Amino acid sequence: MNDVPGLRRRGRALLGIGWRDESLTAEGEPLIANRGDGAWVEDLGGQRFVDWNMGFGALALGYRHPEVDAAVSAGLAEGTIFSFPHRLEIEVAELLCSMIPCAEKVAFGKNGSDVCTAAVRIARAVTGREGVLQCGYHGFHDWTIAANRAAEGVPAVLRGLVHPLVYGDLEGVRGIFAEHAGQIAAVILEPMRETLPPPGWLEGLRALTQAHGALLVFDEMVTGFRVARGGAQALFGVTPDLACFGKALANGLPLSALVGRADLIDVLPRVAYGMTMRGETLALAAARATLRVHAREDVAGKLHDIGMHLRDRLTKAFGGCPEEVRLGGHPAMQTLIAAPELRRRLLALARSAGVFSFGHFLPCVAHGEQEIELSAAAFAAASRA
Repeated sequence: MNDVPGLRRRGRALLGIGWRDESLTAEGEPLIANRGDGAWVEDLGGQRFVDWNMGFGALALGYRHPEVDAAVSAGLAEGTIFSFPHRLEIEVAELLCSMIPCAEKVAFGKNGSDVCTAAVRIARAVTGREGVLQCGYHGFHDWTIAANRAAEGVPAVLRGLVHPLVYGDLEGVRGIFAEHAGQIAAVILEPMRETLPPPGWLEGLRALTQAHGALLVFDEMVTGFRVARGGAQALFGVTPDLACFGKALANGLPLSALVGRADLIDVLPRVAYGMTMRGETLALAAARATLRVHAREDVAGKLHDIGMHLRDRLTKAFGGCPEEVRLGGHPAMQTLIAAPELRRRLLALARSAGVFSFGHFLPCVAHGEQEIELSAAAFAAASRA
């Protein structure tokens, strides 16, 4: 632990993914996490940061939540992977079905890519079509990365099967359905990202998919348990056919869930969905503990209030900038909106002052007045600079 420079060198030599600019020190050296606690993360050098990234939104309850940690510790005594379903799978599935509007049945995975791929494969199986409309990020599997023309290693034949849509552009979606009549199996999208849904947007997608015989799939990796206990579908009152949850589901342990209509989930054996570790019990124990917290507490409401307070304080802090800077999106999942170079510089200066963000602000329930005031002071000083 004392050889921080040596560990950084070894990391650069061995890790297959490099560090982003937002996770470099002022000297251009990579930050390496050592431990987290509540809303704080500490690097190997002992510097502590207020963390607004929170494991890309996975840690809605904060680092080392006592109930989650206790559940994982207890689970170690029972074993971690079994040859047939463990009781925890049933208990977590029951909790999910009690909270999420579309959830009649559940299938588990380990990350968002797993369950988003499963949802699309179900849609193709039940419709007999191959085209997919997508909006947002749905993992790294070929079917979705085919829309990224810069990505290498993706079979060219797949590129004609995925059609990116513009968030909020209902007429554009109508045009794609008309151009590819009878070919679209599903529309999959993140129901909310940097902006709130325009009036009629989600309702319009629901009507269009029903009219054209396609499935509507919500990728609720970020919105799930963050904007409402039941996700964006509960917040906005639009129920998809299938939905994909993860991240905050197990408060940082690797677990995802595909939920939806029972008749659709029952198609999974036909599409060869399976993985060794989908029933791993430590993540399921963490999910049960996490969901029990959500069941008794308004976690999403707390995240909303924290985000609103943060937005108010940072709006004042940004007053010293010569250009427009603001936080956009839902209070529980905000994005720093500014010109690219200004955005990069503000984040770097705030990081030097002990406030960490990739440009997204994803509160956890452990963020309090101290963390917000420290963040406001850091961005005020960055804005003046």
